[in-house]
Amino acid sequence: MRLFASVIAAAMLVGCSSSTASSGLNPFKKKPDAPEPNLAAGQFPQQPDTLAAAAISPQTPYSLTAEARGNCIEFAIRNNGDVDILIDPANFAIIPSGSRQVYPYKPTLATIDVPASVRPGEVARGRAIFRNFDTPEGSRLVYKPDNQGSFALIKGPISATSR
Repeated sequence: MRLFASVIAAAMLVGCSSSTASSGLNPFKKKPDAPEPNLAAGQFPQQPDTLAAAAISPQTPYSLTAEARGNCIEFAIRNNGDVDILIDPANFAIIPSGSRQVYPYKPTLATIDVPASVRPGEVARGRAIFRNFDTPEGSRLVYKPDNQGSFALIKGPISATSR
């Protein structure tokens, strides 16, 4: 019975391959590429509206930089927007180097000295000390006053020779 099923399967395969060969169809042949559009120099193919909209990235309303000086983190928040940004220590956190664990601000965990706000086009400077993080260099300082948030890699101090 198995031999009979094998013979029938082989006959079907041969019949299938001979019929596709005679019709000029090859199921394994690469499909031809779509024709290239005829574009003048400097023109690009038109993208669907959804892709074009996704490619436009609005400017973030603020940016953050941070530098370690011992266990103290000195940071700067630049207001790139057109309205004042309120700054609250509760909007900060730290992510230790080599970790994904986020440690949000708590008065028992950190001391953060920062102005209450930053005006458009200006930079607010502050300091933070996160207890239990003696060497914050390589960690990330998180600032999230809204749903976007931002983080900065905490760099080591800039030496006087490199200034």
